[in-house]
Amino acid sequence: MKKILVIYPGFPHYRNGIIEELLEDKENEYFFIGDDNMMGTSIKPYDFKGNEKFFNAPSYKVKNFIFHKKMIAYILKNDFDSYIFHSSPFWITILISFFILKLKGKKCYNWTHGLLKDEDSFKSKFYLNFYKLFDGIILYGNGAKKNMINKGFPKEKLTVIYNSLNYKKQIINRDKLNVDDFITLKKKIFGTNYKRPQLIFIGRLTKQKKLTVLLELIDILNKKGQNFNLVFVGDGQEKKNLELITLDKGLDDQIKFYGPSYDEFEIYSLIASSDCCVSPGEIGLTAIHSLTYGTPVISHNNANYQMPEFESIIDGVNGKLFEYNDTNSLVEAVLSWFNDNKDREVVRNNCYKVIDEVFNPVNQKKIINKIK
Repeated sequence: MKKILVIYPGFPHYRNGIIEELLEDKENEYFFIGDDNMMGTSIKPYDFKGNEKFFNAPSYKVKNFIFHKKMIAYILKNDFDSYIFHSSPFWITILISFFILKLKGKKCYNWTHGLLKDEDSFKSKFYLNFYKLFDGIILYGNGAKKNMINKGFPKEKLTVIYNSLNYKKQIINRDKLNVDDFITLKKKIFGTNYKRPQLIFIGRLTKQKKLTVLLELIDILNKKGQNFNLVFVGDGQEKKNLELITLDKGLDDQIKFYGPSYDEFEIYSLIASSDCCVSPGEIGLTAIHSLTYGTPVISHNNANYQMPEFESIIDGVNGKLFEYNDTNSLVEAVLSWFNDNKDREVVRNNCYKVIDEVFNPVNQKKIINKIK
């Protein structure tokens, strides 16, 4: 059994599925080091609950550079068979730790996004050379792998492990509610208008998500005689602006702001009772969350402006992809999806399939354990 150290600046709560899968692994023994306060950011950290396999290395920031106390001492004192970093050139203590380990002849891998954009910028060339320092790169998506290979990066050094959420705990919720339960929830949110097809967006309400496009979508659909409901689940700096536009367009009986939810069963109820999740900007882990609960996803098709999780959307099977920055294309994607009269149970199972087979921590762990 190999001993492997996973080195992160901090472990976010949404990595709980893969962290727990690695902690329970019987093939290799995994240990973790990072800041248990997520470097003072607003992101909720994963709680290791005093697990002896986690070592806390508090961080501090100097301009754009991040340093970690106690990390180098821990690296010098303890010996592992190989090391998995989540490393940036600007995380100085992590970078120093990497060079120390390379001098000791240790295998070091970088678990990262890689090159998300297919471009020949200074930034992409800089990061490509940085990635070449490692023995291997562990990626979230095939798009980044393709981009790196196109730039001459050795194919054999690239491994795609995809991404996941708290899969084992989430799938327990599946089928806990039935159609009657969903109708009750829809009535609670939309009253007598609950019978309309229901769209959902779940996540932070930020400008980069291009959420005003969703308001345009509902408005255009209305003019075509197609009335939809839309529920926003989340909070953020764009909420007030979205509310004002909703009132200005007279859409307040069709668009509801549910607010943030951190209760997984409540999130399941909201997603599973909706007919489709729509994200006009980058989709990220929202796609995984929605598909896990059997709800199809519509998002745009430009990989250069997407997060790798959009690869979970199979056009026409568990969702639709529309032309980037084209509201009319989004409208047509929504109408096309709903006009096809797809069987909801078939769609639900298509959504489950890509998660159960690929985008889950059990599959991630299997792939990681095969890396030499």
